[in-house]
Amino acid sequence: MQSGGTNMATHNGAVHSAVLRASSALALFEALPDPVVVIRGNSSVVDLNPAAEIFFGYQRSELTATTTLESLCNVCSLYDEINSALKDGNEWQGELRVGTRHRGLRTVNATLRRVFLPSHHDVALTLAVCHDITYRKELEKALLHQSEERIITDRRKNEFVAILSHELRNPLAPITNSLALMRTTGFSDPLLASSHAIIERQVAHLRQMVNSLVDIARLNTGKVAMTMAPLVWQHVIEQALEITAPKIRAAGHQLTLSIAPSAIRINGDLTRLVQALANVLNNAAKFTPGGGMIAVTCGQIDGHAFVVVRDSGNGISAPFKPRLFELFAQADESLARSDGGLGVGLAITREIMTQHDGSISVHSDGVGCGSAFTLQLPLAREGPISPTRETSIGSDNTTAEGFRILLIDDNDDANESMAALLDMMGYVVSTARDGTSALTMATQFKPQLILSDIGLPGMDGYQLAPALRTACGDRKLILVAATGYGNANDRQRSQAAGFDHHLVKPLDADVLLDFLALQAAEY
Repeated sequence: MQSGGTNMATHNGAVHSAVLRASSALALFEALPDPVVVIRGNSSVVDLNPAAEIFFGYQRSELTATTTLESLCNVCSLYDEINSALKDGNEWQGELRVGTRHRGLRTVNATLRRVFLPSHHDVALTLAVCHDITYRKELEKALLHQSEERIITDRRKNEFVAILSHELRNPLAPITNSLALMRTTGFSDPLLASSHAIIERQVAHLRQMVNSLVDIARLNTGKVAMTMAPLVWQHVIEQALEITAPKIRAAGHQLTLSIAPSAIRINGDLTRLVQALANVLNNAAKFTPGGGMIAVTCGQIDGHAFVVVRDSGNGISAPFKPRLFELFAQADESLARSDGGLGVGLAITREIMTQHDGSISVHSDGVGCGSAFTLQLPLAREGPISPTRETSIGSDNTTAEGFRILLIDDNDDANESMAALLDMMGYVVSTARDGTSALTMATQFKPQLILSDIGLPGMDGYQLAPALRTACGDRKLILVAATGYGNANDRQRSQAAGFDHHLVKPLDADVLLDFLALQAAEY
């Protein structure tokens, strides 16, 4: 009897435990905040928790033997996939677009799990737990749309900047030519001479800003192309100092140099590396009060060439330092902005150094404490060194009497002003404004050098170059491209078309005259 009583107690305990678990499961089912749908093996919906009633808009009392998951949730397109997953692994997870009675289509994260009743192993139920993510999906879609619109807007902006920078070079060319012509003629009135000097300085500033716009367009479109060659690091520094020396002298700064005596060999694009270092030197000159100190030190350490540019200038505040190398970053954001500039130089320098597997860093103890910029890039293995200049520039504008030059440009002002300047220097000049007239002049005028624009109406410069060589026959001809397009791809394309040299507008009159004098002397 005792054994029977024990068995009865055990049985009653098991029943009580089962009832407790069942009631707990039911309470949990009813209390879950997410919709839960109970489905019989044949996909008939047999129960909904209160959250599901609210979400789908159906009451338990409305469920019938013919109510299925497909009809309730509108998931018939995924029924086969879901059913296969439940058979193979008893679970399916994924996103569903489900239909509701009053709220239309909704997107849910759904987990469907197949379970078997303990007392009826042949009876399968599927629990579908749904979490409404409609708002999140709509937000993601809106953000994606905004992102796509922003990309399109940025692309159009970059294209506009590229076109604008190119078009701005066209009016600058005749202005620069005319100013050089006026300077060559001279002024008897000191006021006119002073006004001319002011205009020249401002045009030079405009030219610098236009070149910055070009670099911005290239930077934004990833078109800062590099032409790598073996170089000597000291030659890069010398050329950067040569470019920036006038600004440093004009500010009355004291420049000290500590240059390693032995050649430091690197691989790089000479023009771009000179530009990168010149940007840093120009900043040092600009942001150091007059009569300050600028020190340049170069050497090599741990397999890298380096140059450090220190100044006694304004220094860099801690809040601004993280933004220093960003495009358009300006420490002075006041309306006055007395230092000028577009805030692109250091961003361009960083891009150039990055493409050389190098780096640029800065140290400053704060405002008024000066700054030190360090540029580093890997050393090269021993090898032949490329020439540091394509041509050597003379110190004066030597004329070449009788040297015949044909100018080709559809900008009449540019042609006229350049022709007048060259005529004054002793050259024999003729002009043409398109490919057809240029070919005629090449035959009749017999030029020794042709300076041609690329963007010509009808036949462009790339098409015109080989035709000019054919028209001139066996005569020696120096063919020079003068264009607003100046990246590495443009230079390669002009070389492939048959041009001997590639100059970028707006042309500096003194540099151009030196270049032409050299070509005439070597003809």
